[in-house]
Amino acid sequence: MNQSDWFSIENDEDFLQQGVNQQKKVKSEMENIVSKYEKVILEENLIKYIVIASKNDDPSKKVNEKSRIKIKCEEKDEKANLLNPTQYLNTFKISLSSSIPLIKGFRLALLSMKEGEKAWFKISGDLLEKPDNIENSLKDHVKYYLIHIEEVSQPQQQLDVTNVENRLIQLEKFKEEGNKLFQNGDYIGAASRYLRGINFIEKWPKNLNKEKNSEKIKEDFYLVLVSNRAQALLKLKDFQECQKILEPIMQRLEQREYKIKCYYRLISCLINLEEYQKALDYINIIKEDSRYPQFEQIFKELEDDCNQGQQK
Repeated sequence: MNQSDWFSIENDEDFLQQGVNQQKKVKSEMENIVSKYEKVILEENLIKYIVIASKNDDPSKKVNEKSRIKIKCEEKDEKANLLNPTQYLNTFKISLSSSIPLIKGFRLALLSMKEGEKAWFKISGDLLEKPDNIENSLKDHVKYYLIHIEEVSQPQQQLDVTNVENRLIQLEKFKEEGNKLFQNGDYIGAASRYLRGINFIEKWPKNLNKEKNSEKIKEDFYLVLVSNRAQALLKLKDFQECQKILEPIMQRLEQREYKIKCYYRLISCLINLEEYQKALDYINIIKEDSRYPQFEQIFKELEDDCNQGQQK
């Protein structure tokens, strides 16, 4: 065979065609993977393939521009090479309202999803460009992302606290959140949450003081929040701070159902601070309360501790 036979037009075309076929085969590896799923064309360069459809009909569980989401994301190229093997092992969080740069197509992909959904996305062309790298030409580039939305949460709208009614709602929220943290053993968190409520009352707008029940609401919540904070401080063994916040309110506790508890907490603090005489003085005061007989035994134990402490 002579040299011209090797490079005939026919052989040339066959050779080129083989190259094209091989290229199509390489490009079709990811296409074979996604072809078995339902296809949705979101944009010209963004195609969605639904792997697991979400069963959640709650509108708040659909991703929007303000959502905070927990996701897993697998990134592959056209040859089905995994590009982010370490990241995919972990769930990570994204806030769609943040300034974190995201591939335009990736952001659009997320906005088409709901909690519990899993889908492949084929992103190509300009949608692969990042805002901080717009000079990089990616028109012929294609990537595939397998995105699993594990959780969607929406930021709560800030409560308008310019009226007494809404301030009451906010105070109740501070108390309930503190109680929940306390029940879970997070005494530092609980003490901090109660303190936020106390500060909220201390910064009460003067123009609202004339509103009906405003003063009563302030007093009721202030005493409860101080009492609860004292209990958290007692758990944290911060006896000085506990004494500091309790003593000023003791005279304001008449007719309060938690009066006995506050006396018990304050007396316990004083014993730990070795202020035994002051503790005994408070024991003598609480003995005058009509409910004292129901709690006589526990206060008797505190009284014994005081007497033993004084004898040392």
